[in-house]
Amino acid sequence: MISKDAVSSLPSVSGVYQFTQHDRPVYIGKSVNIKARVSSHIQAAKLSKKELLIVSNSNALVFQETISDFDAIVLEAKLIKEFRPIYNIALKDDKHFLYIKITVKDNFPKVFSVRAENDRKSLYFGPFASTETTEKLLYHLRTIIPFCTQKKIGKHACFYSKIGLCDPCPSYINNQTGDVKKKLQIEYQSHIKTLIVMLKGEGIKIIAELESELAKQITKGDYEKAIETRDKILSINRILYSRSFTTFDMVDYTKQSNIDSQLRDFLYSCFKKQINDNYRIECYDMSTLFGDSPTGSLVVLENGALSSSQYKRFKIKNGAKSDFEAICEVLMRRFKRDDWKLPDLIIIDGGKPQVRVVSQVLGDFELDIPVIGLAKNPDRIVFNTSTSGKLLKRSSELFKCFQQLRDESHRFAKKYHLLLRSKKFRI
Repeated sequence: MISKDAVSSLPSVSGVYQFTQHDRPVYIGKSVNIKARVSSHIQAAKLSKKELLIVSNSNALVFQETISDFDAIVLEAKLIKEFRPIYNIALKDDKHFLYIKITVKDNFPKVFSVRAENDRKSLYFGPFASTETTEKLLYHLRTIIPFCTQKKIGKHACFYSKIGLCDPCPSYINNQTGDVKKKLQIEYQSHIKTLIVMLKGEGIKIIAELESELAKQITKGDYEKAIETRDKILSINRILYSRSFTTFDMVDYTKQSNIDSQLRDFLYSCFKKQINDNYRIECYDMSTLFGDSPTGSLVVLENGALSSSQYKRFKIKNGAKSDFEAICEVLMRRFKRDDWKLPDLIIIDGGKPQVRVVSQVLGDFELDIPVIGLAKNPDRIVFNTSTSGKLLKRSSELFKCFQQLRDESHRFAKKYHLLLRSKKFRI
């Protein structure tokens, strides 16, 4: 059986999770919030025989964080195909499961959604959990990587070529001659190769190749092509790093627990601070995923609910060489804004060194605001100085809320970092 500690240690991020027995997956799933989804499995086991079988026949949980729901969908399908977990494969005859088929041996490979792998000459991806998931996946990919879905090549370009979803269209290419036909064939084959790389979950390779191509085009002064390449980078990034396939929802603990009273007890016990009903928590995270374009993020929780309209993102301007310098810059810029409401608590993603930097900045502004860090491996609360207050249990709703805030700030910082990276070359 799965322990409560195993579930509570899971992150509230996008990714793939596995219920395992003796290191072998018995069930694989994906979610934009791993912890919430696994918790729902545990709760459903009280009512559902299938869920009970999954939970009772597992002794460990394994997870893999992904940068987006898109990557989670692709990775889930890949792992199910590789391990064929018993409680996933039990649904193999379910008509909701689909594969993406690419007829790679054709002169003009086509792309279809199918129910089974029955053509050895074709390449398959999946199984995907539902028809809706598969259709959304193909639609989003087709808007940036046009491909053909016709079973037979016609005499004229198809309707989808007119709206950019099949461009160049194989039917059009087939009616051309000489160098024109050869050039269009290469272009179409390039689209199929890109599509395959994306479906393998290796889209970051495409971004790297396109960025290199963009740099060369700018150097040559070929700005028309450079604009097309830049737009393609932005489009692929939107798929790779957005939640366009499903909706992210932070668990609203205020509707199911006494989080307000827990927060009051925590702040008074550890900081001798009292808060009113209209409380505000700010959580900060710094991102330097690729070693350049450092960014910071601020996410806000008011009265137990995320306030996305108050999220802020910061491009580090002063050439910060470390997380500490970046934190200092972000906090300095934030607290120079007199028109922003002051928080009742600040959370920073990190340990005591990060907490100390935040406390120093607050001291410079003569502000007395409680600060905690949320360190990892395992997740734990860190204070600037020792406290005699009552510490939170990791199983408490407030601790889980802090974890989700940290994960949300990390997601928001990473998303902005990737946006800046994709705009690195201005045309």
